[in-house]
Amino acid sequence: MKKLIPILLVALTACSSNNNQDYEVISLLDYTTVEDLDHKGLTPNRIDEINKTVNAFYDYNRYDGYHKYQINGFDVLVHPKKPNDLYLFKDGNLLLDVAENNVTRLYRKNTKFPNPSDLAVYFEYYTPSVFVADNKQIYYDLNLDGVDVTYKKKPFTGNEKYVNYADLLPLPNYRNVIQANVPNKQCNKYFGQFACCIEYHKTYQPYEFDYDKGWKKFEGEKAYKACNSD
Repeated sequence: MKKLIPILLVALTACSSNNNQDYEVISLLDYTTVEDLDHKGLTPNRIDEINKTVNAFYDYNRYDGYHKYQINGFDVLVHPKKPNDLYLFKDGNLLLDVAENNVTRLYRKNTKFPNPSDLAVYFEYYTPSVFVADNKQIYYDLNLDGVDVTYKKKPFTGNEKYVNYADLLPLPNYRNVIQANVPNKQCNKYFGQFACCIEYHKTYQPYEFDYDKGWKKFEGEKAYKACNSD
């Protein structure tokens, strides 16, 4: 980590649009193989479709046209139409990327291209907040004062399998709350996106997590009945 900080500072300077340093134009997918992409559902046709869709909405190619700068043994990739974003590779493996608003994503060991399934940490500087993901769960901490909620991962399957690796979503897909830290409440039942917390007379009150404000009481009859069902 101590080495990465100066490398990032140098990279941000060296990769600016006014810099004349030599670079190579490559794809974000050049560090992996066609066989690996096919296995993940990212066929050539699917990749072309993603590139065209991103280009239509955001006026840049999602995977192609990146400038690769080599700095102290690191490969730094920047797209000329997304100058505030960069990807940092070392020995053919993706370590991290930095996006607009200082969103930083760290990846698991041996990750070859940016994708939600291999995401380990998603840090939002201005909130501040952090998601940490393992193989089965995602932990979310708002305001960096302790984990607020834990979700179960729910990977896409079948024809939608490619979405797990397509970088269309900022995080792995998740659905159900499996653990909640609601301030001053005891919550030991969960129903979908809700935490069921003990209220007066031993009834359960549903709480829903707000990514700006944290846990808040949810006033809905269906959720209330689900929390209090046997």
